[in-house]
Amino acid sequence: MSEREENIVREFIDTFIEGDVAVSVNYLAKDASYYFNAWHEPISFTLPPRAWAASWTRIVDTATGEVTEGEAPLRARACLTVAGRSLVLLQRAS
Repeated sequence: MSEREENIVREFIDTFIEGDVAVSVNYLAKDASYYFNAWHEPISFTLPPRAWAASWTRIVDTATGEVTEGEAPLRARACLTVAGRSLVLLQRAS
């Protein structure tokens, strides 16, 4: 991750810690995509287009605390629902 990308992530984190109005974030890095939901209800996101990756693998989901090995990858432009007050980290699969 570049220094610029790290600063963007820090800015998002600072926003949530300070309690500003932002409740959801989608941050796309080179090989990963982060989805953060600070709202108490689930929020749906659309995954990046195929130009970024054909598919994504779930690495972390703080709502469940576990990742099922062998879980089917999520396709580009698929809908991802993030549970309330949780984070999902996806890694580029292809």
